[in-house]
Amino acid sequence: MTLYHYTTSEHYQQIMKDWKMYPSGGFIPQVDCTYGEGWYMTDLGPNTCRAYTVAYCWGNITRDLFQKVQYSLEFEVAAGCFSLGRNHVYLVPETQWDGNFFNRINVNYVGAQQITRCQSWECFDCTKVMEAMRMVLA
Repeated sequence: MTLYHYTTSEHYQQIMKDWKMYPSGGFIPQVDCTYGEGWYMTDLGPNTCRAYTVAYCWGNITRDLFQKVQYSLEFEVAAGCFSLGRNHVYLVPETQWDGNFFNRINVNYVGAQQITRCQSWECFDCTKVMEAMRMVLA
């Protein structure tokens, strides 16, 4: 299954330097590791409206959360190596992968891309923000 991990520019640079991702865990359990420690990914690709991605992945929309959608990393994840936390949010637990891009047993790194702004960039002025929040809260 194709899954994406979104991150900030700063974390993207560190990931590319180390060729390794570190798992979410313990920071702020309600936000960073709601479904357990591991790597959080989504099936929402980089062409998805950023407001939808933020709303589904973090269950809220704030200006700070938009910073977490600056880069997407694409992975092919083997069946049975992830669990569905909620709509569009998947967890790859530490028992299935160590975060190393060269360990291609269950998770294969495909590529990354910078997320560009949509045509109606100021997302908080966009009607899609409220629409995304209604979908998440429904």
